[in-house]
Amino acid sequence: MTLTGPDELRFQPPADAKYESVDCALGELKKLKFPMKMGFVGNEAIAPETK
Repeated sequence: MTLTGPDELRFQPPADAKYESVDCALGELKKLKFPMKMGFVGNEAIAPETK
């Protein structure tokens, strides 16, 4: 995770991260009630046949 501005968070989980771990992290971020723009980085690295 990288905070790139006062309200922008970039989240780039490892390619082998388990769904449950990523879901848990996003859930915890949501609990913060901190106003932020959030986006995923690196989705373009997934091969088209695996999407």
